[in-house]
Amino acid sequence: ALPYSTSGSHFRRQGHPGGPVVDLYLDFVFQPMIDDNGLVEGIFVEGFDVTARVLQVKRQDALIELGDRIRDLDEVPVIAQTAAEIVARVIGASRAGFGTVDAARETVLMHPNWCAEGVEPVTGLHHFRDYGSFIEDLKAGRPVIIGDVAKDPRTRDSAEALHAIGISVLVNVPILEHGVLDLVVFAHYPQARELSNE
Repeated sequence: ALPYSTSGSHFRRQGHPGGPVVDLYLDFVFQPMIDDNGLVEGIFVEGFDVTARVLQVKRQDALIELGDRIRDLDEVPVIAQTAAEIVARVIGASRAGFGTVDAARETVLMHPNWCAEGVEPVTGLHHFRDYGSFIEDLKAGRPVIIGDVAKDPRTRDSAEALHAIGISVLVNVPILEHGVLDLVVFAHYPQARELSNE
């Protein structure tokens, strides 16, 4: 009976039904406990939460990949789409992309999205106010990170509309040109989860 160990294994934990999902990464070892007769009488298990370390490595790798992929690009929309795809993979989003914003009309033209298998894209023209009041943050240049659209005051009255297009978690990063909201890079999740603002 040999010990088994693993490094940075991914686990998802939900504290209670309907609650947010938390992603964890653990290093752990299973060590058989051998009795005097050479038989396994139990298993010793020890684990360490290494989530912060794993996420830091993923972020660093993503930044390197982003730099490599956009080095020769010169169009902002292409750069935004590339960034959205990389961010989506790093944070495990189900959908990501970018949209061109008309700040005066408070609309966004969603361009072709990166989508996980089985996830429908969200394209075409959308009115921000149909989905809440977070447009105010975007206009001010503040990223919007909402872990549960049904609970956040900016989106809870529009949660049904967001859920209808597969959004329980919303991440929007504004790109301003001359102080005016011009593009938004987004990532979506279908299930509520805890997200960091870092």
